[in-house]
Amino acid sequence: MRYKNKVIESGDVVEIYQYENYVLTGKDKKDKANGGGSRATMNEEERAKRDRLNEKRASRRAKQKLRRLINANVGKYGETSKFLTLTFGENVQDLEWANGEFKKFIQRLNYRLFKKRSGLKYVCVVEFQERGAVHYHVVFFNMPYVPVNEVAEVW
Repeated sequence: MRYKNKVIESGDVVEIYQYENYVLTGKDKKDKANGGGSRATMNEEERAKRDRLNEKRASRRAKQKLRRLINANVGKYGETSKFLTLTFGENVQDLEWANGEFKKFIQRLNYRLFKKRSGLKYVCVVEFQERGAVHYHVVFFNMPYVPVNEVAEVW
């Protein structure tokens, strides 16, 4: 299959793409890919260059997907969306432990707001500060107003 135009709707945002050349999908894309060089036949420098390019593309796609996810959910639940950055007082670098603490925070917040373990609609991105400390950026889509000191208490 091939196409030259693409439309993506995310909430109230509509993205329209018009390509100069056809974009290939499915079998057509596989047939074209088989004509290119495989990773095994590349030298170390070519592999490193290809890997850096793939990382850039993956990062761009992840940011695009996050933006679309947020656009699709803002205003959907009857509340004004809230953005929080959650950090630890100490220099926490253990991602597994930090994720456990974040999970407990969400459970406590759910219970305080809805008297149950789930209910909050949110998207979260984990990030590391330059010093390696874990912190979280969260957009809540259906969280009612909660004074900041109460959120800090739950955190």
